[in-house]
Amino acid sequence: MGLVQELDELATLEEQPPSASATRVKIIPLCKDVVEAARKGARGPSGVIFTAADADQMASVGGEAAPLKKALAAFVAAAGRELVNGQPVEVYAFVSRGGPEAVIAVGPVGVASRQDEILADARPVFGQWRGGTGLSLPIACRIIENHGGHVWSLSADSHAAMAFSLPLLSLE
Repeated sequence: MGLVQELDELATLEEQPPSASATRVKIIPLCKDVVEAARKGARGPSGVIFTAADADQMASVGGEAAPLKKALAAFVAAAGRELVNGQPVEVYAFVSRGGPEAVIAVGPVGVASRQDEILADARPVFGQWRGGTGLSLPIACRIIENHGGHVWSLSADSHAAMAFSLPLLSLE
């Protein structure tokens, strides 16, 4: 039943343009909510930590919070499945001034120290068709794309680290 629902959701996302009812979503609180939910969840990774730059606390993107949370939760779960020996997952959020865009990286602890790789021009394609039998990663990618974002892998040889960007709204 879950797979049928995911197929229906993916088909709907493929057909629908981004919502015109987009609101201002603060990216740091959104990440904190997802990390807290992952810590409490029985099916999530064994440990999840969150890192963000203090200067980026007010960064906002346009969109809908619920689907964005769902997408980030799917990336956290995928990273948790890929990591071995109960290694914790780190969620790192920051603002790229070059975009300007909000960037969220998910991977093993230490991903926050890989900012040069995260922002590199040569970004490996994200392999969304991997792990498990569900469609959570293709759905997550489509959600990010529908919000004007982009998803990529941090390493061509590792599925455990990925990043995505979303265009920032101006500070008002």
